[in-house]
Amino acid sequence: MSSPTSRLLSSSAAIYLRRAAGDRLLLTLLALLLVLAPISRVGLGGLLAHSEPGLIIALTALMAASSSLLASGYPSLALSLLLTRGLPTWLTVYLVSAATGLLAAVLTNDASLFVSVPTAMLLAGPDALGVDAAFIAAMVTLGANIGSALTPMGNPQNLIIVDTYHVGFLTFIEKMAPLVATGNLIVLISSLALSRGQRRPRTLPPPATRLRPLLTGSLALMIVIHGVDTGRLALAGLLGLAIVAVGDREALKGVSLYLLAVIELFLLDFWFLSLHLQPVVDTAGATPLRTYTYALLLSQAISNVPATVLLAGHTPYWHPLAYGVNIGGTILIWGSLANIITLRLAPSTDTRKFQAYLLIPGLTISIIFFIIYI
Repeated sequence: MSSPTSRLLSSSAAIYLRRAAGDRLLLTLLALLLVLAPISRVGLGGLLAHSEPGLIIALTALMAASSSLLASGYPSLALSLLLTRGLPTWLTVYLVSAATGLLAAVLTNDASLFVSVPTAMLLAGPDALGVDAAFIAAMVTLGANIGSALTPMGNPQNLIIVDTYHVGFLTFIEKMAPLVATGNLIVLISSLALSRGQRRPRTLPPPATRLRPLLTGSLALMIVIHGVDTGRLALAGLLGLAIVAVGDREALKGVSLYLLAVIELFLLDFWFLSLHLQPVVDTAGATPLRTYTYALLLSQAISNVPATVLLAGHTPYWHPLAYGVNIGGTILIWGSLANIITLRLAPSTDTRKFQAYLLIPGLTISIIFFIIYI
């Protein structure tokens, strides 16, 4: 007889398989793999080596840990408290954005948005006094993209870079801190310039909180962080998943098999492409400025995770690569999956306005660091 955990995973797999059958992105990536694999003449060993099983296992554990932490209710409680204080609108917008960034640094940018976007949209209600919903959505998303840049587990591109270049956990944070500080300053200035009015205090029912998911998710997350720091992603990921399976089995539903499949296909497809584009890719990573510029521009064309896969390992400059792909997600909507997630969570948001509010801060940050690398 199958265990409850195996039945849960089987049910999730069936749901995602049905979804995959009609998903254009997944089918396109799969078709590209079927074309590139034979003409690249790479053996099974090379294919398995570049499928990055340790990375995928660690990402799975991060999703499960994030799901458990979100289920505890404490992240929602922290954000909802900001809406009960009657602070000036600009300050509330900035604090919600900064809090989202903090969550993103710990829980990944995508997971943080599932809590922050619905909460932040309350600012666009009757008590908002002139705040545009698209502006709120853009600032929260900027907060998630900027905050997630701080840590290796903040987003998939960071984890790929850390895994490729064997960067220590604290070293990564130290190098990325200037970007996060600059980005937060830009969000603060944007909030001051575009938010108006004084919000009235409002009463919100506090979300239910549970201690066990908080402890389970925290322990699993700490183990994955240790795995990142020691380079033992697969072992840490398996231990993290085991802890979640025992302590908060329902959190396994938060593991997106679809997203894992997309990331896996990104890894393989763009590795194959890098083999055929070797001279171009090597030229792109010849200097820190070139690395940053190509990472930034490629993120606008193919999104930041594929850009990372294409360039990682083909440049010795991991630092400007990390800056380029993280800043690249803040400019155009398709530069980061987080931007698309926000629009799905807030379907009434005006897409053009959302893009306009993203564009100016994102371009400002990108130009600042372009000047620095010159």
